[in-house]
Amino acid sequence: MAQENKDIQPQVEPYIVKSHDIHIDADYADWIADIKSRYRSAQVKAAVKVNT
Repeated sequence: MAQENKDIQPQVEPYIVKSHDIHIDADYADWIADIKSRYRSAQVKAAVKVNT
C-alpha cells in the first residue's frame, strides 16, 4: 500500500520586490549601510586572521 507523503509542499513562485516598488526612509538606509560596513569589516578581520 502506498504511503502519502504529507511533507511535500507545492512549488510556489517567489514574489520578487523591485527597488522601485518600495520606499526606504533615511533611518533604514543608514541602518543597512551600518550592517554592510560591519559585515565587510568582519570579513577583512577574518581574512587577516586566517592569513596569519
